[in-house]
Amino acid sequence: MKMIGKFVVTGVALVAVLQLVRPGIPAKHATAEFEAPIEVKHIFEKDCYSCHSDQRRLSWFDEIVHTYYLLRSRR
Repeated sequence: MKMIGKFVVTGVALVAVLQLVRPGIPAKHATAEFEAPIEVKHIFEKDCYSCHSDQRRLSWFDEIVHTYYLLRSRR
């Protein structure tokens, strides 16, 4: 049981270090705007751009180490 405790403590320490040291996510500039009424643009900006654009607006759960690296690898 003591060996499992050491693995758990080591894992938590590793995640804490990775949380503090992480590279930035490169941001790309928008290449074009789409034509739509202003109300529709606001809906897209509010609900869709965080996942489906090159703008970096991460949610709280995207700041956790494993998810952060997954997002960084896809950009």
